[in-house]
Amino acid sequence: MKSVKKSLLAASISALLTACGGGGGGGTTTPPAPSTSFTLSGTVPGTLIEAFCDDGSYYSTTSDDSVPGSDHPFELELPNNLVCRLVMTTNESTANPVITQIGFVDTGASEESIAFTSDTDVDLGHIDLEMNPDPGCPGAGTYDANCDGVLDTPLEIEVESTEIEVVELVSDPMDTDRDGIINAYEDDDGDGEPNALDEDDDGDGMTIWMMMTTMMVRMTTKRAKAEPAITPLPQVMTRQPGVSWQQPSVPSVMALTAIL
Repeated sequence: MKSVKKSLLAASISALLTACGGGGGGGTTTPPAPSTSFTLSGTVPGTLIEAFCDDGSYYSTTSDDSVPGSDHPFELELPNNLVCRLVMTTNESTANPVITQIGFVDTGASEESIAFTSDTDVDLGHIDLEMNPDPGCPGAGTYDANCDGVLDTPLEIEVESTEIEVVELVSDPMDTDRDGIINAYEDDDGDGEPNALDEDDDGDGMTIWMMMTTMMVRMTTKRAKAEPAITPLPQVMTRQPGVSWQQPSVPSVMALTAIL
């Protein structure tokens, strides 16, 4: 499986208009431009909501915890017809987050998948997420067998095909082992911490920050020796609400290849 750390490293390189009529007639109205996004909404018990999409973009939001009770509303805006996967995390700001992959079931078409898309606003209703870490952890968990804080199976939500298209994939580059959990929340090095939260997700002793420091030293040394200039690396991306991860440019990837 491709390391999330290395993927991030490579990625770091590289309403209405109105026209007034004249004379004695009325005006004409320009229709609004078609929407290019839809809103995914629902209620959860206090949660970080993340979407990982086919084009490499990332979107996130948190539920509104100011609303009394356990049904905290959320809204997440996503591009129309872009295939994404949804992950929700409760207790996200604590030492014991509980991470749940969301699966979608189209009962009418007998289809199920973690991948979905839509072009219309969707209300998922209340999503009853697990709030507590597996009581068997550390040790032998029941619904989190390796005790990494990620539930072993997706939480399935029944949807209507008129709102959400459930996308069944023969192979999924975001879930290469096809276990229903995206690669970002696997635990590749078996240290009990999912890749997305693990600075050394492949267990080689090198964090992404150490790798970046090493590269910058090599770049500085090469420049000092008056070797051909290397394309500067863009700022390392961090996941910010509503901000997309961008694909690396070809020159940036070539620059990384020359350095490593």
